[in-house]
Amino acid sequence: MSTKSISHLVTTKRIRSLSFVPRPAIAL
Repeated sequence: MSTKSISHLVTTKRIRSLSFVPRPAIAL
């Protein structure tokens, strides 16, 4: 797994945890 993939998974997890807040990262 590349660092980028891991970072993406972590970001996705954070977005899910903070799903009540719209995040531009979702578009990424």
